[in-house]
Amino acid sequence: MWVNIAKPAPVSRLLRLLPLLSLLVATAATAALDLDVRVEGISGAMERNVMEQLTVAQERQQPLLDVYRLRRLHQQAPDEIRAALRPFGYYQVQVQSSLEEQQGHWLADYRVSLGPPVRVTALDVAVHGPGADDPAFAAWREAYPLHVGDVLDHAAYERAKRDLLQLARDRGYFDASLEQHR
Repeated sequence: MWVNIAKPAPVSRLLRLLPLLSLLVATAATAALDLDVRVEGISGAMERNVMEQLTVAQERQQPLLDVYRLRRLHQQAPDEIRAALRPFGYYQVQVQSSLEEQQGHWLADYRVSLGPPVRVTALDVAVHGPGADDPAFAAWREAYPLHVGDVLDHAAYERAKRDLLQLARDRGYFDASLEQHR
C-alpha cells in the first residue's frame, strides 16, 4: 500500500490567492435582491408607520437577503401591516398581498383596506383618593385628548396615562396608580 502525502502549499502562494478570495466574498456579499416594496391604500403617518414596521421593507437592501427569506418575510407582512395600523384605531384591516418576480426584479405589493376605525363610545376619566380635589388633576381631565366619537388614537391614550402618572408624582402622590385603564 502506497500513501502519497502532499506537501502543504507554501504560505506565499496562499497569500497570493487572498485578494482573489476577498473579491469573490465581497462581490457575493453585495449582491442584494432587486426588490421594490409597495403599499397602497394608506398614506401619511399610517404609511410611514407601516413601512417602519414592515420587515420586508427594512431588509430589502440587505446583501444577504435571498429568495427563501424574502418569501418568509412576505408571508408575515400582512400581520405586520395590521399591527402597525392598530395605534391609529384600525382593527379590521384587510391586506391583499402579492410577490412577483420578472427578469430578476421582485415586487412585493400590499393593498390595504382599513375597514371602519374603532371609535370612543364612552369615556369615564376619574381621579379618586387624596388627589381627587387637586385642581391640577381637574386641569388634566379638561385637557384629556380623547372625546366620545373620536377615532381611538393609542398614542394619545398612552401619552395621557403617562402624563397623569407624572403629574401625580410631581404633585407628591407617590403611591398613585391606574386602577383601571381600557
